[in-house]
Amino acid sequence: MSSDAEAARIVFVIMGSFDVLLGFIIKKFQLADIIAGYDARKYDKKKMADIVGSNFLLMGLLLIFITIVYFFIPTLNLYLYIGSILSVIFGLLLKIQLDSKHAKI
Repeated sequence: MSSDAEAARIVFVIMGSFDVLLGFIIKKFQLADIIAGYDARKYDKKKMADIVGSNFLLMGLLLIFITIVYFFIPTLNLYLYIGSILSVIFGLLLKIQLDSKHAKI
């Protein structure tokens, strides 16, 4: 296994752990104020914190899960691994954007 693959795994596990922690904090403490683009006059704080917190938790868990799969099947292509990670990130960010319409006041 190349050092590029090992570096990618380490980076994505750290990113996943950070996303899990951030999602938990946003959801538990209703910290919708730290979300970029959040406007208290337009969005319900509790709904927005639940949507973003849940999606960040899911994103972090998926990043860690995909990394574990890649660890146990090292013959997978590095570009396939990075592509799947990026598709999870962009897909869940798009989901946050679409779900935020349900949090409008």
